[in-house]
Amino acid sequence: DQIACSVVCMNKHEFIYSLGDRIEIELEVYVNKTTALSLNMGTDQIEDILILHLIRGKDYFLAISGNYLPSCFGSSLHTLCCLREPMRDVPHKRIQELERKAKENKYGDCLSNEMQLDIPKEIWTMVNYLHRNAALQGDLFQQPGLKLEFEEIRDCLDTGIPDFIRILF
Repeated sequence: DQIACSVVCMNKHEFIYSLGDRIEIELEVYVNKTTALSLNMGTDQIEDILILHLIRGKDYFLAISGNYLPSCFGSSLHTLCCLREPMRDVPHKRIQELERKAKENKYGDCLSNEMQLDIPKEIWTMVNYLHRNAALQGDLFQQPGLKLEFEEIRDCLDTGIPDFIRILF
């Protein structure tokens, strides 16, 4: 069973244990394109309250919070075109300003003297990698990717370290 959630979820919501037992509670944070945008803009945070209810006992309220590392996944194309450096190297305030401008459809200025890129470097990097390495891969995009591969690709694009992707083909 899984509790309905917006960002923070707990896989099990009922535990039976005896006095003195120790339990571990695993929390997962789900970030999709909508929540990523609000986290990038600084309008949302990863925080919630976990209520630990004891039968014939009192309730415990546990405040949980987390830090979000901005990612190119979920960022607007305008923001990505304005950034020449990797997403993880950009001050969070700058990302917030760019995302606000994109949401308000004010695409003109990139907040600096640099020219806006014609295509985000992250898209260029992925297309270039596929062009060089996937030409002979017949069943590419026919099956979903593995979570580990997805995380490696995202980290590569966010840090700007292309050698981080292990050979996927």
